[in-house]
Amino acid sequence: MKVKIIMVLGIILILTSCSYSSPDMVRFNGNEYKLKSDDSNGRLYSLEFGSISAGESYDLIIREKDDRIIIIYNYKEYIINGDKNNFSVIYPNKVEISSEFKQGVITVSGDVTKILDYPPINEFRFFLSSQGGRFDGSQLLFGIVLFILGVISIVSPETTWFLNRGWMFKKAEPSELYLTLVKIGGVIGCIAGIIFLFLSCSSS
Repeated sequence: MKVKIIMVLGIILILTSCSYSSPDMVRFNGNEYKLKSDDSNGRLYSLEFGSISAGESYDLIIREKDDRIIIIYNYKEYIINGDKNNFSVIYPNKVEISSEFKQGVITVSGDVTKILDYPPINEFRFFLSSQGGRFDGSQLLFGIVLFILGVISIVSPETTWFLNRGWMFKKAEPSELYLTLVKIGGVIGCIAGIIFLFLSCSSS
């Protein structure tokens, strides 16, 4: 019964840690936009703070497809791949510019002279920084496995002992010291699992 209760609490923790909510405000090209609607067609933001030139759109549309983010700004489409530390942008004129932040240094690759009429590459870094957490499936899976193994070790250290060594013997029992160490290991496993769960949904 205890195992089931702890497992349910663990699942609730997993779902809570990995819930993703769209940011209410985003920054792009020197302006701030407020979320207006969020549906299957993407997230629609309207200009909240800043200024635009005559004829430009007050709206910003953001769509996520696979691992890419698509920004529709001033009726033009920008495709972003990566995260704020290492990403590339395909501009409306099909020019691709890459940016990497490593050890305090920003490196930009690509012909920036061809994007002078578009938002500079750093604006996309600011935009990515304002986004919510990104999902990492591998870390999530690893966190779930660690958490479940930790729970089993805490609630039923005898089971952990049997799976590890006990099946090799007919009439053997683990010592109290061994069971205590297994429980301690279970606590460490649960803590590590929770850390990986939150890392899987944090910003890169």
